[in-house]
Amino acid sequence: MATPNGRSPMPQLVSQVTERYGVGPWYAEAYLDYWCRSRQRSYVSLDEILSAPGPEPMWFDYALSTNWRGRQLREMLRPHLPTTGRRYLDVGCGFGGFLVAFAELGYTVKGIEIDADRIVLSRANCADHALQDCVHAGSVLDATFTKTLGHFDVITCIDVIEHVLNVPLALTHMAPLLNPGGVLLLEIPNLDSLNFVASDGHFGLCGITQLDRQMAIEYHRTFFGFEYDVGEYHELAFYRARLETLGCETVLMTPGSHPARRVRQTPLLLANLCLRYTRFLARQAPHVPPQVFTRLHTALAVFFGRLAVRGLAAVTGSRAAIGFRDRYLVDFWTLLARKAK
Repeated sequence: MATPNGRSPMPQLVSQVTERYGVGPWYAEAYLDYWCRSRQRSYVSLDEILSAPGPEPMWFDYALSTNWRGRQLREMLRPHLPTTGRRYLDVGCGFGGFLVAFAELGYTVKGIEIDADRIVLSRANCADHALQDCVHAGSVLDATFTKTLGHFDVITCIDVIEHVLNVPLALTHMAPLLNPGGVLLLEIPNLDSLNFVASDGHFGLCGITQLDRQMAIEYHRTFFGFEYDVGEYHELAFYRARLETLGCETVLMTPGSHPARRVRQTPLLLANLCLRYTRFLARQAPHVPPQVFTRLHTALAVFFGRLAVRGLAAVTGSRAAIGFRDRYLVDFWTLLARKAK
């Protein structure tokens, strides 16, 4: 693995990454090589990478924290795991951290991924943990491919489903892969999270979650030189209804990694959203195509109208407050679906 200057990432940089993130040397070197190649430059230290303008440090930190995030999710899910069966599938296995985490629990693990770079990276991470031949290239939208995977007791799809261009089809293909009593866990970004409307979790763009996909593509293109890779955002009710028609009972979980904010924090979150939009108007709006700006401004006006109506209802009863919290104060929905026995 070589950087643009023909050398592998410096051993001291690899060492800094393994020490900070607790990953193995093969994965650390593979990811640093990918990072340098994709930016066509080399780096002297980890601090140099993490001090770059956003959202790049967020992307770097997300990738290198993959094993930690996998273990956190595994422990959150542990009380809900089937008591029999030890077969695990990660749909969109990305950097391989969830495969590592479930292998540590004694599961036979398998991951599927469509991105060529991430296949290389997840295989490097798995190799650090002596896991071989567990990462497979293929799409969850390909029925012929998914039928070859077998059946599983646990399936996870974390930070992936919003990137799939046909969510109903993806769910239709995943649910039949579960053994009776098996569980599917989805982590889904909330399009109406006040935090994400202010600055989405993928690109840090104000209001993009409120746009239809075509307008989001145009908005994204203004600031980034790579393809927009998010599909359509869907509401929580959409996912629950779809999974229930596929024979699964659903439960909305509240993991410690994505806690819901309290209703009384709403004014602070609103203030942050207003600040972000003010900054957008001053710094970014002049560069955005007029049709995108008009659609964004209108979408945010509609969003605030819905928020005001639901906010008034939330102060009148606990049930309405729970609905308000799940709609506006949670960044990610963690949805557990269990297949009937």
